[in-house]
Amino acid sequence: MSVKLMSMVFDADIPDLGTDKGKKVTASTAAFVLLALADHANDEGDNVYPSITLLQNKTKLYNMV
Repeated sequence: MSVKLMSMVFDADIPDLGTDKGKKVTASTAAFVLLALADHANDEGDNVYPSITLLQNKTKLYNMV
């Protein structure tokens, strides 16, 4: 877990996003997923390889892909 990267996510100005399927991803949802990814990273941002299923289970966000 990288507290350094998690802190960077909290400080980032993350906009709402659009997907290639025309869905909208709110900034809060994007930040939540980035925090889940930071939980798997080292401070350099390396070795971030959680599966989609693991991210879905961790964040409770389903049917987003």
